[in-house]
Amino acid sequence: MELSKEVGLTTEQRKTILVAMQKYRDATMKGFRAKTGERVAPDEMKRLMDAAVRDAMEAMSKEQAEKLLEVSERKKAERAATPRPPRFSSEKLNEMRDLSQIQSKLMRLSYDTELSEELELTAEQRVELSEVQREYRSASEELRKDSKTMDLGQRNELLQKLVMDSQTILSPDQSEKLAFEIKVERLKREHGDEFALINGLADDYGLDDRAKAKLSEKIQEVRKDYYDDWMALKKKSMEAIINELPRKHREEAEAAVQYFVDEDPRDKMNRSRFSLPVRK
Repeated sequence: MELSKEVGLTTEQRKTILVAMQKYRDATMKGFRAKTGERVAPDEMKRLMDAAVRDAMEAMSKEQAEKLLEVSERKKAERAATPRPPRFSSEKLNEMRDLSQIQSKLMRLSYDTELSEELELTAEQRVELSEVQREYRSASEELRKDSKTMDLGQRNELLQKLVMDSQTILSPDQSEKLAFEIKVERLKREHGDEFALINGLADDYGLDDRAKAKLSEKIQEVRKDYYDDWMALKKKSMEAIINELPRKHREEAEAAVQYFVDEDPRDKMNRSRFSLPVRK
């Protein structure tokens, strides 16, 4: 609102620009909302994004557009002059991500009885692991209080200490089992599901390029059959249930479960790997 006044926009101009901005956001989300099998062409998305920008610019006079550019440049300069938190290297960020994943898994050992039984933890081990977690949280809180900005190096050192202290409590066999579970969870998150994570595991199996390509092709083939069959079975099962209802109530029941019937887990996997086209 403050920017609108500074540029001298009327209520109608502001509304037109807000509509254009909404169209721009809708265009950027088009790929993320694509259904399985639906191809969203980057050129089409870029065309919609450019059209939204053009609508916004055409809503202003030449003087207002120049004023907007002037205000934008001024605010950009103000931001550049404002002290920013230090940038972290990708190596440090990846290290923190991996260590944080281990920390999260270790924390589960204190309350997840199923995981603890799987690793054959004793009650004493679980208590000792809880104490290590408590010390880590306390040290993290002190670091947060003492530092005006986040010190990634120091945070990683705390995480490393937590991992090393925890490893002295676990047996080598327990540590190996836990490390494998963490690896599987990471690969599933990176590749999308249990079918695709096999590709990640195969990176350690010494396969040549031809074998890798054949494996990927087979995974895609089996994965498609599985989800297609699962979607069909879900629809058939729901229809069988709804057909037990009196005919006059079936339409309402169908509407109530339509989202569940149409929901395809592959849609979310596709969206997580979608990249926006670059506007120049």
